[in-house]
Amino acid sequence: LWGYSPARKRAFTAPQTPMNEPIYNARAIAHTTLPLAAMKKVAHACDATLNDVALCLLDAGINRYLAAMGRKPDHPLVAICPVSLHDPQAKQATTNVSAIWPVLGPVSAPVQRRLETVKASTRAEKARLGSLGKEAAYSYAVMAFALSETLTIARPEALGLRPANMLISNVRGPERPLYLNGARLETFFPVSTLIAGLGLNITFMSYADQMVFGYTANGSALPEVESMARHTTDAFAALERATRPRKAGRVTSGRRASRPGPRPAS
Repeated sequence: LWGYSPARKRAFTAPQTPMNEPIYNARAIAHTTLPLAAMKKVAHACDATLNDVALCLLDAGINRYLAAMGRKPDHPLVAICPVSLHDPQAKQATTNVSAIWPVLGPVSAPVQRRLETVKASTRAEKARLGSLGKEAAYSYAVMAFALSETLTIARPEALGLRPANMLISNVRGPERPLYLNGARLETFFPVSTLIAGLGLNITFMSYADQMVFGYTANGSALPEVESMARHTTDAFAALERATRPRKAGRVTSGRRASRPGPRPAS
């Protein structure tokens, strides 16, 4: 916060949005499902991770939702994304988690450009986190969350100090379908909690051949959150079209084929 200025976009300068309004009892819940294989195909085509693609789609959907509300932000949204620090070889059951605060895509950018911005932002955040070491990275997350809640309780909106606009988490689910007495488990519906100052919590979870996005929102500030889910699906369709290889045009010779003339009557 040293040398803070509202004109400079740096830490704790997320834009003011309905997601940052006071949280009351009402909750709005929605979900949407996307094909996992198609998402992986898009990620591969764009040299991006699956998380990058998910963040891009959510960012596009939320910005469209806010524009429809007449609450378009004046600069890019900021998300809090938990990051696992777990070492696969470690045998101890300890808390190994931190978080990154990526700045998302330009407010009105097309979806492909938005993805490029998200990629650069998440890579920079992960590189910075990786340079800290595990213990420092964990302490950093604890301190940042504590500072975020302190700023929220202190109501610093006069200064524009906002850590983020939403919390977005990725939960890895079962890779194969699950069954109970022969009945297939069709899908999961992630539902999460809201934390101080963040009225939108999105969890996306893989299961078999699908990716399910669950939206938990502050119902008093974010009505009809199901439209946010629809906008996410529309953003994926747009990204698929933008990354689909173009088919080469048909090449024909310069001489036109002559059509057979009328056959003489017998």
